[in-house]
This record gives sequence, structure tokens and C-alpha cells, in this order.
Amino acid sequence: MRLWRSMIGKGLIQRRTQMVRATALIALGLTMVPADVAAAYFTAFTGSYALPGSLATGTVVARRSYTPTQLCGETKCRLHQFKLITMGAVDVGLPATTVSTRLTGLAMRVIVNGKPQTLIDKWKDQPVIFSTPVEVQLVKDPYVEIKSSTAKELVHSWFFTKTMTDNTEIINYFSLGDSTLTRIEGTCSVPTQTVQLPPTIVRNVGGLGSTFGTREFQIKINSCPKGYNRVGYTLEPMGGVADAPGVLPLGTDSTATGVKIRLTDRDGVAAKFGTSIKVDDYSKTTGGSYAIPMQASYLQTEAAVTPGSVKGAISVRLDYQ
Repeated sequence: MRLWRSMIGKGLIQRRTQMVRATALIALGLTMVPADVAAAYFTAFTGSYALPGSLATGTVVARRSYTPTQLCGETKCRLHQFKLITMGAVDVGLPATTVSTRLTGLAMRVIVNGKPQTLIDKWKDQPVIFSTPVEVQLVKDPYVEIKSSTAKELVHSWFFTKTMTDNTEIINYFSLGDSTLTRIEGTCSVPTQTVQLPPTIVRNVGGLGSTFGTREFQIKINSCPKGYNRVGYTLEPMGGVADAPGVLPLGTDSTATGVKIRLTDRDGVAAKFGTSIKVDDYSKTTGGSYAIPMQASYLQTEAAVTPGSVKGAISVRLDYQ
């Protein structure tokens, strides 16, 4: 991950923007095929993936969640046996939490109670009780680089559960379905930029909840190579959690009170944080550079406003499919 930093000078109303380039991906697919009694096959991932060759180890490429009800028929389950299975149908032992797939450079792992699950031997290990969804992830393999490849339906995890009310065993198999992976050389870039809002006199603010000092700007996504199925961007507030849609936390070096910075799209709709948004104009056949129209404004958040500097920051994460 590479981080650009940008600073601006002092003034009555100021703003700082930080932007981050990174790679991530979310792509989902699910097929459930009944087999024998008390057994189910979950095809967690299938389809076409196009990923940068420089994808960082451990990057989550795709994820799929399964509820306890799907896995054992109740709201709480006991995981009493767990195995990761290699391409050659060989058990992967401790301490491994990932297993390679036939999509070269990608591996699978299973997250239970927020942690990557390791081997559970039903004859000697205590079961793991869970009441929250289990997540199956497709991740960048820690040992193998990304290469263009194809894969056929293949089971990679055995997930044996029992109910809490009786000793019924339910066998769940997590698999990678028919898929293709294309390696792409290069990624898009997001340049650093500073958006300076106009100075404003305190007595001219409009009251609690009002916005003022609006300035238009663009999030620039440059030099995207061709070949990706999708390019997306995710906005994240920096320095804290947004307390309202589109509102940035105050930077620690802000000196004004009662006012923050609010981001919207060009139509005035509050910016969405934490959600990947498709770059609609991206062309798989040509690639190119793109600009996302945005607006930044002051937002009065308290009845009383004291003068000083107002600073906020966002990061932009790029994801690819």
C-alpha cells in the first residue's frame, strides 16, 4: 500500500485530504447442492476474476458468509471437525489457515468467530461453538504469485457441525467452482490533492445543520490498465468514525469548533463510506483515466461555532475484479 500525504497552510477555514491507493476485491457466488442426508455442498466462489499481478499477500479477493442456520439448522452450532484439503485431496495440518486452489496465486480460508480456522480433530480437540455467520474467503496465497489459470469444481474445506440440542452431525463442504483467473499487469493510480474551501466569517453561518462554502472537486482515477472486469473505489473517513452520512471527523489539528466538512456527490447526496462503488466509465477493452465529480462543504454541527481551522481527510481504496 502506498500513501500520499498533502498539507495545506493556515487560514480561517482549511481542509486537508489524504488519499490511499490499494487493491481489494469483493466478488460473490453461491450454489447449494444437496447430497446425502445431513450433508450440503457450498460453492463459495465461481466465475471470472481479473487481478493485478502485484496483489499483496493476504488481500481478500472474495468472501461469502453462511449463517449457523445454513450450517447446522439452528442459531448456534458446534464445529467438531475441520479440515483444509489441497488440490491432491491431502489434508493440510496445523498451523495452516489457508489452502491453495487451482486458481494460481489464490487460496481459501474459513473464518469462525472472527479468526481463521485451523485443524480440528474430532477425536481429541474441543469443538468450537459459534452463533455468528461463518465467512469463507478467497485470498492472495502467501506463497504463490498470481498467474492466469482456470479451475474446475473442487472441495477445499470439510466443515463438520453438530447441533446444540442433539448429536446430529451435518457435513458441509466448501468448494471453489468452475472459475478463471486473469493476471493484469499494473493498477490504476489516485493522485494526492488538496481541496481548499473558501474562508467564512462566523457570523455568516446559517445555523445548526446548515451547509455553506461548497466547493466542487473530482476524485481522479488515472492510468487504469485494460482487462479488469470491474474497477471500484471505496471512500473511508480518516482519523475517526463518521457520525453522520458523508461527514468527516475533525482532524486532530483543527482549531475551530461546531463545524465539520461534509462530502457529497455532484447532486448533493451524502457520500457513501465503506462501500465499493463501481467506476461506471471504466472500459475493459481500453482502460483509461476517470474523474468522479464530488462536492465538499462546511456543515454546522453545533449551535455555537468558534473560529479556527477545519480539517478533514479521506482515503480512497481501489478494488479490482
